[in-house]
Amino acid sequence: MKKLLLSILVLAANGCAEHDLGALSTYTPLPEPNMFQWRTIADTVYPVNSERAEQQRLEQLDKIARMNPPCDQGYRITNRAATKKVDSLLGKGIYDVFYTIDCNG
Repeated sequence: MKKLLLSILVLAANGCAEHDLGALSTYTPLPEPNMFQWRTIADTVYPVNSERAEQQRLEQLDKIARMNPPCDQGYRITNRAATKKVDSLLGKGIYDVFYTIDCNG
C-alpha cells in the first residue's frame, strides 16, 4: 500500500512539473537572410495570453537565439502568431506559437 501511495505522489508531482520550452520548440531558418522562425507551445502550464508565460517563452527564445549565429549578436521579433491545435481538458487549449526573428540588428 505504501508503494502504491508513493507511486501516485510521484506521478502527481511529475504531472504538475513545468515542461522544458526549449525541448518543445523548433528554431528554423527562413528563406530571407538572417531570418528565423521559432515555434514553441502554449498550454495550461504556459497559457497563450498569460504575461508570465509569455515572459518565460521570450526568455527561452533569448537563450536559443544567443546560441545560434547570427542572432548571438542581437535580434528583434518582427511577428508573433498563435494557432490553436486542440482544446484541452481545462479549456485553455494547446497552441503552437510562432515568432519571426530578424537577426540583422
